[in-house]
Amino acid sequence: MKVDRVELNFGEVSRQILKGAGTKALLTEIAQRVADQSGLACNVDIYDGRNRSNASVGVEPGSEDYYRNLHTNALAAALY
Repeated sequence: MKVDRVELNFGEVSRQILKGAGTKALLTEIAQRVADQSGLACNVDIYDGRNRSNASVGVEPGSEDYYRNLHTNALAAALY
């Protein structure tokens, strides 16, 4: 049986899968869950990078929750 060569179009993979609406919805769900589990007032940001969508969870610098996170690492603990 002859096997044909398969070529992957990386641009389309990036556009349709890595930057797709389903991926963004999943990232939003995960980032929001981490923000909720941390117990801090967090900002959730979803953005497109060069190759894929990304999620960022952070605390406003200078706030009380920011300093609490520095001492307790609540955001890192919320990942697990």
